[in-house]
Amino acid sequence: MLKNKIIIACCISVVTMSPVLAGVCENIEAPIAQTTPTERFVIHDDAPVITDRGTHLMWTRCPLKLERVEGIDYFKVDWEAGINRCGNLTSFNLFTWKEALNINAVSLDEPMQLYSGWRLPNIKELSSIVERRCINPAMNEELFPGGNMGQFWTSTPASGNEIWVVNFNNGTEGTVPLLRREPFVRLVRDITPSE
Repeated sequence: MLKNKIIIACCISVVTMSPVLAGVCENIEAPIAQTTPTERFVIHDDAPVITDRGTHLMWTRCPLKLERVEGIDYFKVDWEAGINRCGNLTSFNLFTWKEALNINAVSLDEPMQLYSGWRLPNIKELSSIVERRCINPAMNEELFPGGNMGQFWTSTPASGNEIWVVNFNNGTEGTVPLLRREPFVRLVRDITPSE
């Protein structure tokens, strides 16, 4: 019995000390059902977006990035089409909540203008794309490949000067100060019945 405990402890320490190269997506002791199965989503070829058939929402697959061209700010989804993943996370911008709320279709780059009605998601919407059986990131990486870790703004105010965020490192919800320039931005839009 002692030998089994030593072997288990050894294996646990090896697993926890090894670097995380990709999300960890299964808890062996208590299996958790997949909360964002790939087959629930439609991956679009015309823009770096996906549609959730369960919630009838369309999502940007990557965080937004700000680019300034001739003094005009443009927001883009940094998508590397050849390898189907988000660009370098360190090049993404961090926004205040007010900046995130004011992003509109006019300021989005060309592929994103194929669709209208982009907005900051509320806490319930953003939490709907958390993959509850994964950590680092708590995302279905087939749908949201790379660049998904960290806190993301929602449009939902909390009490006082706090705003709700979703942390895609571990899938938790929490609040941050209104003026903080830390969380990332992922946009959402409602889909119409004809889409």
